[in-house]
Amino acid sequence: MKDESTRPRRRRWLLRALVFSGSIVFSLALGEVIVRVVHPGPINPFEPGYEHDEWGTRRPSPGFRSEDGRVAINSLGFRDSEDFQEKKPEGETRVLFLGDSFLYAARLDERDVLPKQSERLLAARTGRRVRAINSGCPAYGTNHEREILEHHGLALSPDLVVLCFFVGNDVTDVLTTAGVWADEGHVLHLEKREDSRWKRALACSKLYQRISATELYQRLAHRKLAETARVRSGFVPLAQQMYEAVEATRLEQWQRGASDRPPLDEGWRAIEENLRGIVETSRRARAPLVVLVIPDEIQVDASLRTRIVEALKLDLADYDLEQPQRKVAELCRALDVPCVDVLDAFRERARSERVYLELDTHWNARGHELAAGLLEPVLEGLLARKP
Repeated sequence: MKDESTRPRRRRWLLRALVFSGSIVFSLALGEVIVRVVHPGPINPFEPGYEHDEWGTRRPSPGFRSEDGRVAINSLGFRDSEDFQEKKPEGETRVLFLGDSFLYAARLDERDVLPKQSERLLAARTGRRVRAINSGCPAYGTNHEREILEHHGLALSPDLVVLCFFVGNDVTDVLTTAGVWADEGHVLHLEKREDSRWKRALACSKLYQRISATELYQRLAHRKLAETARVRSGFVPLAQQMYEAVEATRLEQWQRGASDRPPLDEGWRAIEENLRGIVETSRRARAPLVVLVIPDEIQVDASLRTRIVEALKLDLADYDLEQPQRKVAELCRALDVPCVDVLDAFRERARSERVYLELDTHWNARGHELAAGLLEPVLEGLLARKP
């Protein structure tokens, strides 16, 4: 009797649960439709949306063009407003640039970004017909850049390859991390990125993109990063908090001895392996490799460095700011690869003008121009030695 009397009650609870679940699914589906109708383009006006190729590498979606016209992704998936054929025309010199968001340069017109500036300089100095190909993509590490070279770059028949290594996050990005933060003991922690099918599907949702773009979501998602800075709170704009937190975290990577301890030691081993693979691949293609080492803003801007150090009550003597540059230079010497270190030149230029965007940590147009001028003689010399 007891079982029979509870059976209708269970059915009612089950029915209510089904109705409740159905309501949630319907509401989410309706929200997805509304967002797609109201805002059919990308939620972020600077990023094109991404897709995964057959090797699993995330790449910008072909055909994207930002509303202001500054950013375009061509049919081959590269940041370029011009479509060009994969097969290199006779008489054309091609320079393939590998890199991350520094190279993608979402907030700049493509004419002001390093590859196009290098293209113009190299063409003017050599008299060649030059095409610089920008394969940069946000959040790339040397593992992704190696995949791009092997699976897409070789088909373009490059004459030269430029690997743009950013000391600010390439060591952690190669570990496929979703986030990096430091605790009060100045110990770095990595949040692993699990790029599952479920997360890929969720990332395609316009509703999710809209929610994740809100300030509340960003504050919750990056609360650990914000704790790293421990300098601002209250009504300070989120952009200011995140900017200072990112720079504080990058500084923590250069504690003396940190590169020899987990997790950075693993990152440097992966970088060495990937760099060796990139060198071998480029040499098989008879396309000499150049490594351009991009400095972080906190290495360049003394006022920013002082503000972060004083706010966190750090002793700068505990940090080795030039450690990543020396490490990359050592790897390049061992592999007999030219290494262009622009840190000193950027420090000198920063005394008279800004070379980074405001609250962004990436180069502005002047920074890209300076880097192109420093890189050009090396590229010209390599081309002169090619048969």
